[in-house]
Amino acid sequence: MAFTHLHVHTEYSLLDGSCKIKELIDRAKELGMQSLAITDHGVMYGVIDFYKAAVNAGIKPIIGCEVYVAPESRFDREAGGQGDDRYYHLVLLAENDTGYHNLMKIVSRGFTEGYYYKPRVDKELLEKYHEGIIALSACLAGEVARYLQRGMYEDAKAAALWLEINGKRFCKDILTMNYEPMPAVAFASAKRGGGYRKLAKLTALDAVLHYAVLDALTPLCEDLFSEFSYAYRPGRGLSQAVSRYCELGSKYRYAAKLDPKGCFDNINHDRLKAKLLTITNDPALCSFILCLVKAPVLFDGESERPLKGLVQGAPLSPLLCNIYLDNMDKFLENIGVPFVRYALEINPPPRFAEANATAGIGS
Repeated sequence: MAFTHLHVHTEYSLLDGSCKIKELIDRAKELGMQSLAITDHGVMYGVIDFYKAAVNAGIKPIIGCEVYVAPESRFDREAGGQGDDRYYHLVLLAENDTGYHNLMKIVSRGFTEGYYYKPRVDKELLEKYHEGIIALSACLAGEVARYLQRGMYEDAKAAALWLEINGKRFCKDILTMNYEPMPAVAFASAKRGGGYRKLAKLTALDAVLHYAVLDALTPLCEDLFSEFSYAYRPGRGLSQAVSRYCELGSKYRYAAKLDPKGCFDNINHDRLKAKLLTITNDPALCSFILCLVKAPVLFDGESERPLKGLVQGAPLSPLLCNIYLDNMDKFLENIGVPFVRYALEINPPPRFAEANATAGIGS
């Protein structure tokens, strides 16, 4: 997985950052970075320019801010101590559109209600507008790091445990079906026979969720799939498919090739969900999987939420495609057509293809 900077100051972090946004994006693209965050000190002045420049360069923009947090209330003056103890740093990243709006509210309140040397916020604001926000412990000026530097381990631990509330709320969002995936960033990839296909890159968090579902779902499906399906399955692949094809080739003179055109792009979500329900018997899990499937996709500067299809490049998509095509595999088995399916190609011997042309096997 590519490296991503999540703590970046631009020219809008006065006396701290000097990176101009255009030069920053150009350098990130030169280094092959796929995503990049902006986290200026206490302000969001540069996020619009940053977002536009990143999207135009094909880089996923992550909007954030390194806020100043008052030790007690944002309304207090001097109550938190002198100098550095007037505030500590905390990096906040917008996970989704809700998080972006909440981040704007937090930063704005820092100016209108908490300004004292710096635009300060407090834990009350962070708890009130936590939804869609990911918190990082920041730099040496962060609360956890500051306590550790002073040998105050228990205080550092308490501060870290308070930050852990974000993780617990993230889990709660999943369990209550309120989780909203981040947009996947899509790009055009040339196809061998001409044209292109859209491939997408997920955020690290959404990729973890995909792999978690994949690990849970794969064992359930392996016992159900056809023995003649070799695509995207553990312990199966091209060599086994070729062996099966050669075995059939010794018995039959001809083969018919079927290619479901645009299969990934045209999978019906309702039918997929119905098939998932027969496998898992878990409506909540099926709904969560569809939530991941319907995640918005950012392509060529435009974001859209797919009404059908599976995102190519997502870890879960190949298994879901196999689940969707399982009915077709079972149909061929039931009518006695020997076949080989590798990836999205089916090759039944022609004798069966000709005999069953009226059944839609093909010729």
